[in-house]
Order: sequence, then C-alpha cells, then structure tokens
Amino acid sequence: MNQDAGSVKKYSYVLNNSKPQIGLLIESISGSYQSGIWPGIIEVAREHDVNVICFTGGALMKSPDDPWEKERNILYDIAEKNQLDGILISGTLCSYISETDIQEFLERFSQLPVVSLLPLSEKIPSVSVNNTAGMKHLVEHLAGGHKYTRFSFIKGPVGNPEADERLSLLCSCLREYNLTIRKTDMAPGDFTRESGKNAVDRFLQAGNGEIPYDVIVCADDETAYGAIEELRRNGIQVPEDVAVVGFDDEDESSYITPPLTTIRQPFHELGRRACSLLMDRMADVDVPQETVLDACFVVRQSCGCFEHTVKKAFIKKALIESVSAQSNIREERLFKYVTRKISGSYDELLADTPGLDQVLSAFCSDVNAKTSTSFLQVFDRVGREAILTGSNLQGWKKIFSSLWHFSLSNLERESFSYADALLHRARIIQSNLILRAQGYRRIATQREYSNIHTIGEQIANTLDLDTLLTLVAESFPALGLDTFFITFYEDQDNPLKESRLVAAVVDGEVQAINDTSLKPFSTGKLLPPGVISGSDAHIIISEPLYFHNELFGVVYFLVDSSTYDVDIFEVLGNYLSTALHTKYLIDRVQVQADTLRIQNDELQELRKKEKAHLDSIKTELEIGRRIQMSFLPPSVFQPEGYSIDVFFRPAREVSGDFYDVVDIDETTVSILIADVSGKDVGAALFMSIVKTLLRVFGLQASREGKSPLETVSIVNDYVIKEHQQPHGRCMFATLFYGVFDTESGRLRYVNAGHNAPLLFDAEGRLREELKTAAPAVGLAPNMDFPINEVTLEPGEFLFSYTDGVTEAQDSSGEFFTLKRVIDLLQSMEITGSQEPLKAIEEDLSGFTKDAVPFDDITMLGVYRRSYD
Repeated sequence: MNQDAGSVKKYSYVLNNSKPQIGLLIESISGSYQSGIWPGIIEVAREHDVNVICFTGGALMKSPDDPWEKERNILYDIAEKNQLDGILISGTLCSYISETDIQEFLERFSQLPVVSLLPLSEKIPSVSVNNTAGMKHLVEHLAGGHKYTRFSFIKGPVGNPEADERLSLLCSCLREYNLTIRKTDMAPGDFTRESGKNAVDRFLQAGNGEIPYDVIVCADDETAYGAIEELRRNGIQVPEDVAVVGFDDEDESSYITPPLTTIRQPFHELGRRACSLLMDRMADVDVPQETVLDACFVVRQSCGCFEHTVKKAFIKKALIESVSAQSNIREERLFKYVTRKISGSYDELLADTPGLDQVLSAFCSDVNAKTSTSFLQVFDRVGREAILTGSNLQGWKKIFSSLWHFSLSNLERESFSYADALLHRARIIQSNLILRAQGYRRIATQREYSNIHTIGEQIANTLDLDTLLTLVAESFPALGLDTFFITFYEDQDNPLKESRLVAAVVDGEVQAINDTSLKPFSTGKLLPPGVISGSDAHIIISEPLYFHNELFGVVYFLVDSSTYDVDIFEVLGNYLSTALHTKYLIDRVQVQADTLRIQNDELQELRKKEKAHLDSIKTELEIGRRIQMSFLPPSVFQPEGYSIDVFFRPAREVSGDFYDVVDIDETTVSILIADVSGKDVGAALFMSIVKTLLRVFGLQASREGKSPLETVSIVNDYVIKEHQQPHGRCMFATLFYGVFDTESGRLRYVNAGHNAPLLFDAEGRLREELKTAAPAVGLAPNMDFPINEVTLEPGEFLFSYTDGVTEAQDSSGEFFTLKRVIDLLQSMEITGSQEPLKAIEEDLSGFTKDAVPFDDITMLGVYRRSYD
C-alpha cells in the first residue's frame, strides 16, 4: 500500500471550480477531539485554496454506543467512489475494529495520498498527540509540588483506547513517586458529567461521607465538571478539601469555579499539521512518517494553585532592587518581548488575538504619558468585539502577565507602579468581559437550540414529502445554514448506484431544480454537474439520512467557516431522518393495507374504517371514539348451550382495551380480551391493528384447517416489524385468546401476559386460574406462545377481565383488588353470564363513586348451561 509519487491522481475538479479537493473521513465533528481538529484542517485548506468534503460516517463497522451507527459508513463508500485528490482519516473512527479490518479499509484508498490523525499503518504518514509529557508534568505538579499522596481516578468508557491510555500513563507516572492507584480507588465513567457525579457518590460511600483522597484525577474534563458539582453539593470544597483535575482543556475548563487544572491536547494544531502534510503529499513532497505533538499541562485553581500568585523573587525585585531607570516603553521592543513569550510569530499571535497591536500601542502610550486615556478603553472595545466574534478572551491573561514582567524589568519604580495599576484594572475588565461572554454564549446557545427544537417539531409533524422538503428548505437558513442540498438514493437496496437531487438552497433562497439536475446521477459524484458554482474553494459537510438500517440519502451543507455549533448538523440530520422514516413507514403501512384489502373483503371494510380513523383522529377525537367502537362486535354471538356477555367502559374517549367473540363454524367459537399499554390515541390505533389481525388471520387459519391460536406469534412478529418505532414508545398488548369446542366444552387458549381468567365450578367455587404462559404481544420477536387447555363443564362460569377492574381506585387511593372480585362471585349463585358482570359493575360503581377513572374496564363472561 505504498503511496509513491506514481500513485498520486491528477486533480479532479469535481465541484466545478477548478480546484483540487480533499476528503476528511471522521465519525462526526461534534466530539471534543473531532470539533478541535476540524478548524485547523479548514484553515490550512483555505490557505491552499482547496475544496474540503467532510464525510461524517460514524465509527467504522461497529460502535458500543449505537448498534446502528455502522449505517453511517455509507459515506465512506461514497468517498471511495468520489474523485478525491487526497484523504485525511481520523484514527478514532477505527477504535472498535481489528487490525485486519483497519488495513482492509485503508487499502480502499491506496491509490490516493492519505494522511491519518493517529497512527493507523506504517505505510501512511500520521500525526498524533503524545500525552506522556502532559501526564508527567501533571503528576510532577501534584505529587512533587503539592505533595499529594492519595490519588483516585474516574475512568472513561470501557474499551475506549484514549481512556485506557490515560489511566495507564497516570499509573506509570505515579510509580516514579512510589505511589499507586488501587482498583478500589477507581470509579467507572463514560466521559459525561453524570458519571463524575456518580463517582463522587461512590467515593463518599467508601469514605463514610468523606473523600478519602487528596486529589481526584478525571479521564476528561466533562467528568471533572460533574465531580466538582457533586462535591460542592455535598459541602466539600475544591481545592481546599480535595483537588480535582481533568484532561482535554475544553473551553468551559477556564470558566468554571474553580477554573480546572487539566491537560490540553493541541487539537487545532493537530488538524493543521495533518492537512499541511496532505498538501505536501499531493505536491509530491516527502513528509515524515510520524509527526508527534506534545500535550500541554495547564495549571489553574482546581489543583490547589492560585493563578495570580507572584513569586517572592519578583516581589523582592520590584520593591527592593533598582532595576531600571527607564520611564518610557519602546513599542517595537515590547512587541518583540510579548511575541517571544507567547508565540513564535507576531503574525500568528495577532491572528489568534485580534486587536492586540492596538492594545499594546495604547499601553505604551498611557505608561509613557502616565495617563489612562486610551489603554483601558481600547482593551474594553477590543474585548467587546471579541464577544461578538466568539474570540477567546482567556489568552489575554498571558499577555497581561508578559506586560507585567516586561514593565518590571524595564521601568523605573514609579513608571512600573503606574503600569502595574493599569494592568490590575485591565484584569478586572477582562474578568467582566469573560462573564459577559459566558452570558452571551449561553443566551445565544439557548436561542439556537430553541430554534432547532421548534424546527425539529415541525419536521417531525410533517408527513407529506413535498411539504417536508419545503419546510426544511425554508427553515434551515434561519439557523445560519443558508446553502445546502438534499439527495435521495434512487434504490435504497443499492444506494451507491444513483441518487437524485430533491432540494437545493443557495444563499438562503430555494432553487428551482431544472430538468438536468432532476435526472439521477452517480451517488459518488455527490451532486449533479453544475449545481455548485463559484470560484471560491468550498467546505462541504455531509450528513447521512438514515433510520436504523433504512438508508434514505445525504444532506450536503456548504459552510463558510468552522465556527458553527458542531452538533447542529447531526441533530438536524436526525430530525429529517426520523421524519423520512415515519413518512416511508406510513407509505409501507398503506401498501400492506391495500394488499390485505385485496385478499379479504372483510379486512377491506375494516381497513377503510381504520384509515378513516387515522385521518380524522388529529382533529376529531370523538369521531375516533366512534370508529374505535366500530371495531368491537356490535352484538355478542350466543352459541347454543352457552351464555356470553361483555361489559366494556373506557376511561377516556378512546381505549386500549378490546374484546371479540367470533363464530368460527357450527361448533367452534373464539373469545378474545386484551389490554394495550396506554390509554391514548396511540393505544387505540394499536388495538385496532392487533384486533383486526387476530380476527382476519384467525379466520384464515381456521379455513386452512389450522388453529386460530397459532396466529398469535404471527401477529406478534408482524407488529414488532411493521408498527414499532425504535426511538419512540414501545407498544404491546396483553391478551387472553381462547377457542371453544361448544359440544365438549373444551377450551384451548393462549394467555400472553394477561390477568388470569377465573374458572368457577357449578357450586360457585373458584376451580382454576388460567395463568399466563407467554409474554405480551409486541415485546420481543420470535417468541413462543404455548397453547393450554381446560374444559368448561356444565354449570361452570369463566370470568375474564382487564386490570382496570382489580386496579380501580376509590377517592383515597385504595384498590378494588382481585380478592374482592373472587369473594363477590363466590357469594352469589351463578346461572348465567350477565348477572355476575352486572354485580361486579354495580360494586365497582359504589366503590369508586366520584373518583376519576384510571383505566379502561372490560369484563367477558362465559357460562355453560347445565344439561337440565
């Protein structure tokens, strides 16, 4: 897989702007690592005027967090088909697969210049971070500087390579100080705040309400935030009672209280360096096989340090020694000093800190004139602009520190005192600006997520495809995404073959799709020819549209910077994918309904009623109740020698209870009583589906010489496959389904998680409870539903019911109970099926009185008359 010069392809210019284009293969851009490297890659790409296509294809082949994430891998297949000029591969997407699988994946791109972020192959140049130096400095600071000896560790996700490496490095560095961390000193975690809180609770339990450690080392910053919150909630001060340190140096680390001591990974530089190496590879320039950047230890207050402490030597120097007789500062000398202390290049420093040159010039002017007419005002203005542009205000700490040291070393005492006073006031202004920046970001984030949520709800409630696409095209620009394209696969079973452009928005304007763009095109080309125009280099973020194993298409976002909220692309993609899944699910249900209608006239009529019910339930709940009642038998069939009665009272306008009595043939009758989870419209719809399928399939089975009871498993598998929504509510139904031989009284039945019907003998005593032997319908596929048997002798009574009977409550919350039902039935002489149900109904009414009904109530009684 050697990538020699001869294997480098010529520039492809796929996006019609005569520029080379590179692909970034990465799980997503929403994690701290991924969002950190992304801006650096974009910066270098813009410097070299190349197109960037980001393929956010998820973890390769499998993920412990989401079994369906592998479906995102379709984007890597599209990248392989696309005519790219170079590839950047994030090594984190290979975290859960074997070395063999990794090499097979890399082989697919062997004809292109490739650079990996994290080492993946000896044949591919890589850029990675060496965490050893950062961890060594952290342990040296904690064990050597603070003299901490009792260490604990909150781990990351099980099997995560980064988390495992951080624990291994910590243990290794501690051994140099003859310190160890036992297993009992560790707590599980998963890179979340909640895991940090849980770990602290675990430590408190082990320490009888106290933390038995000097310091808690966390596998990442998010975990550390949660740990600090929980410690504070329990009255434990950080760092006075226990120190806490993290890993990653996320933006929030410097803003929390106390500011978090952590290890900073140079993600931005990692992205820049990787993209720069790829540019060299594409230009046939030799590059090193491995480039390693060091992680940096960042000291703040959570470890026990005070950031603004001035060393005694500096105090002595300022107050005792005569350092300089200069009263003025030369600007060029100050600029060089600050550059040397902060960064290797003044241009780089100025790019990272907009307005720096104005602030330094104003500082020199005020110190030299011993006034305060410009420095503080200029810094306040620059800071306000930084808030609006999202620039980092934390960097000014180091700049002010370097100004203080420069002033100490170059000014006579009076001028230094004036400079020190200016810098003290500037630090106060900086602190206020940081607080304002936090509030500004928080309000902006809340507003954006509110907009996203509103748009998401609108998308989720839109089932018509044309309306859905119009809604997306009109709403996404409100979130700053003003140019994007939506493509659908022509054949979902062969998505890589062809796609079709279905929506195009450019600069916030919905574009008419011409005849050429309407034609199917090769999926590997991303978009039809000529759709993207302009001479500037493009940045494209691709987001797959899929739901579980259903592949719909791709959204291609054209972005003009790397400053978007990185979560927005995946969140919007999920909303759109869910809406498409719902739309296609409804389409499939309709097709299945049509098929069943053709096969059976009776089902045709029921499907019409069901469709009418579904169409009208959104606005006419009362009509929905009427339609639901139409699914129940208008009258109860009375076989010769038997008495069958039903009592049914829904708790709401619509019900999840249902029953059925079917005259199968001259000597066979089926009875059914069931209870669907829930008491809303969804339960009613699910009821109608299950009841209809049981009746239709049962009659069909009987005509084929089979037992209707055998259809329970068929209905179970059908509703799980076709009517359950993976990310939504799980619907299921408990049921008792019996088939009578009216001549012999033999009852064969299936009890799927339902309340056990009660069989009373001719003397009125409880003879048997027909207990459940299977799970409810709709809980799990491929389940067995055993068929049991009992004989109803002359004079015996079978009472079946839903839990709305026994769990009915009075105004004080007391339950009606099964015992009360049994006692009542055993106390009366049963000569038919109507009197027992009426007696229970009257007792229930007296018991509940004015209490609001909690659940639907359904009772079904079967009485076999005596021979005489």
